[in-house]
Amino acid sequence: MYFQVPCIDGLIIAFVVTFHPFCMIITFFQIQHATLTDLLTILERQIKQMFESSSGSRLGLTLMSNMLLINKCALGAAPAKNPSIGQFSVIFTRGKRTKSKGGLPPLAQRVITQLSVLSASRKQPKLLKLSREDLIKHETIQRCWSTYQAELRAKRNEQLKLQYKSISKAMNLLSELNPKLYEAAKSEEQGKRFPMDLRVPTEYPPNKIWYHAFKEKE
Repeated sequence: MYFQVPCIDGLIIAFVVTFHPFCMIITFFQIQHATLTDLLTILERQIKQMFESSSGSRLGLTLMSNMLLINKCALGAAPAKNPSIGQFSVIFTRGKRTKSKGGLPPLAQRVITQLSVLSASRKQPKLLKLSREDLIKHETIQRCWSTYQAELRAKRNEQLKLQYKSISKAMNLLSELNPKLYEAAKSEEQGKRFPMDLRVPTEYPPNKIWYHAFKEKE
């Protein structure tokens, strides 16, 4: 993008902004007498207009945060010694955030941190807004799925109740017919509950083959 600032007190400045994946390069073309402070003042005015026109977009906010860095560095800048036409470039890069080693004052670092937080909030994904028809469809499917799951749970609980009643009836009948077998059936075994040799074959072959004709040793 190319920008040109009108003549202000005999000063004409034009600058070109080019964007790369991870950096922004601003090339200034300085004509006639100019100090770095005057250059930054005009550039700040132009960036503010861009920021207001873009309604606080990410580009405008990034330019404003970079502008604060330039102004802080330009406070002690001396006037240009050569009145001839000059050209210089300023490259803004955004890399890994590291701790400051005394490069910037605490006040400037605080402003940069606040602007970075505001810029990061705009990068969060927006929530999906469903229309009224889509919302009705979503709620209908959700209710149908909940009803289906409730029916499965009720059917499973009913089956467990019937199994428990059948086992209880069989144990009562066994206690009447053979009390010795009844005591052996309800006795608890410590450790071994099921013989591992009689395990069900799985999809992958085990280390030991399955003894389909297994009989417990007497």
